[in-house]
Amino acid sequence: MSSNSRPLNILHGETSTGSKWTRRRDIPLAILAWIALVAVIIWAADHIIRSLVVLAIAALLAYALAPAVKLLQRVMPRFLAIIIVYLIVLTGLSWLSRKTRLIKLASNS
Repeated sequence: MSSNSRPLNILHGETSTGSKWTRRRDIPLAILAWIALVAVIIWAADHIIRSLVVLAIAALLAYALAPAVKLLQRVMPRFLAIIIVYLIVLTGLSWLSRKTRLIKLASNS
């Protein structure tokens, strides 16, 4: 018998019991592995998107406040001008947010 010959049952398309069980075990494991990989990719994308949104908001805020900082920079150091402008804007946004929430609560009562 040559080394390349196979048993007769494998040549006719029949598989051994061991390879059936190996296949039955490996297919669900592969599916679970792909599901886990997709879940990790979605989780990572969620964190990346949140970070990019925060970065975009910060960039827009800095771009919008740059003229006010330049105006105040004429009479005081740049660092102090930045702090003053951001404090004024963030205080105004906080006040506006609180006022909006109070109006909404009053209308719901």
